Amino acid sequence: IRRQLEGEAPVPFVYRDKGIMATIGRNNAVAQVGRLRLKGFVGWVAWLAVHLYFILGVRNRIVVLAGWGWNYLLRDRPIRLIARARTREVPTKLQKGPGR
Repeated sequence: IRRQLEGEAPVPFVYRDKGIMATIGRNNAVAQVGRLRLKGFVGWVAWLAVHLYFILGVRNRIVVLAGWGWNYLLRDRPIRLIARARTREVPTKLQKGPGR
C-alpha cells in the first residue's frame, strides 16, 4: 500500500510455509518442517524453541519461558473452558408482562 501511495509498483505477496507443529500433551508434540519430521519429546522441545524464537523481545521470552516452566514443574494448567449453564426449566405457558 505504501509503495502504491508513493507511485511505485506493488511487490507481489509471496507465502512461505514454515511448517506445522502441534503439542499433543506433556512432553509430546509433532512437527513437520519441509522433509524434517519430529515427534514425541524432540518434537515438543522443537515446538518450545520455535515459539520462543518468534516472541518479540528478550524480556517477553523470559516471562513466557518462566510461565511455561512454572506450569511444567507444578503441573498447573489453568482451565480455559467457557461454558454457559443450562437450565432444565421449560416454560409451560406464555406469561404476559405489564403493558402487553
